[in-house]
Amino acid sequence: INPMASTQEAASNKSSEVSDEPTPAKQPRLDQPTASQESTAMQQHDFTKFRLLEILDNSQRAKYVALLGKFDTTDGISSSSSSQDGKNGEDSKSNSTSAILLLEKEAFPVEQLQQSQLGLSLFDQHQTVETVMHNDIWHKYRLPLESSFCLAKATLVHPATDRLAAKYRQRPCHLVVESPEDYRKRTEPALQSAGAKHSLAWVGNLLDGSAEADRLVFDDPDPAVGFVLHADLKWDGRRIDDLYCLAVCRVDGLHSLRQLGAQHLPLLENLMDKGRKALRDRYGVPLSQQRVFLHYQPSFYHLHAHFTHVSADWPGQQAERAHLVTEIINNIRLMPDYYEKATLTFPVKEGEPLYDAYKDQLDLL
Repeated sequence: INPMASTQEAASNKSSEVSDEPTPAKQPRLDQPTASQESTAMQQHDFTKFRLLEILDNSQRAKYVALLGKFDTTDGISSSSSSQDGKNGEDSKSNSTSAILLLEKEAFPVEQLQQSQLGLSLFDQHQTVETVMHNDIWHKYRLPLESSFCLAKATLVHPATDRLAAKYRQRPCHLVVESPEDYRKRTEPALQSAGAKHSLAWVGNLLDGSAEADRLVFDDPDPAVGFVLHADLKWDGRRIDDLYCLAVCRVDGLHSLRQLGAQHLPLLENLMDKGRKALRDRYGVPLSQQRVFLHYQPSFYHLHAHFTHVSADWPGQQAERAHLVTEIINNIRLMPDYYEKATLTFPVKEGEPLYDAYKDQLDLL
């Protein structure tokens, strides 16, 4: 199976059935799920039955932890949860009770903080305050907060596979410097060999509207330059400064930055024009406060772009991985085959297929 295989079979050809004029999608507030959504989630997963097997990753800076575990029984797990596996691009062996739980502490809710001005306490008065340090005017404590300030965003992947566990497991990272020859002789073969374990069915579901319709921000049905723009699952839809949206292009056969040339300028310009305007109209974010970029290497091999607020501090925005679409357009205008001839740098984690392909070039101690 080709890791860069067509997703057109997964997505119905809706572009021939709809108007040529793209229209912004109507959607509810992302931080207010419907009652049916909440009910379904409660029926599917009983987190009291989750048992920890391994801490895959723990970030103090991001207040984030990735846990590998299992459910003692399947009583609280709906069989529909297996669809989560496809979105992470995995068709490999899985255990029906294995699960990956991603937890991230939420930002402080502004409305509840403001209520404290009315006399509502921020702190749990039944717990002990711990003094950590005191130096002149500086005092440091560990304070027990009220439970409403201790919520965490949770993403559950179930059933989980060994490859998914490896994806979230913290491992040393290295920078690969990829020449055009390296791309042909190392990168492409490594991706081809790993491709049998990857599925892009979830991409087709986004394109045909059968999944995540409630998070759709904009839909351009043009088969050549169109795309669907969704609020990314990483973003809860509350703080606009944390905005993160994902645009998946409708054109088939484009997999990464390496393939882009002069013929793709209309597609890239359409992304910048209509995508940014849709976010401005939907969320009130000025064009000058939107960061639009492609990843290299991408996390999945169907062309897509990331839209974030310029103030947002999301993973994957580092210089060695994120390529601004404005600069991509400019490079192609200067040299139509720029990305075919350029030497590109990208990060790779130990244990990944691309790491094995480049291991002999890395300065390992």
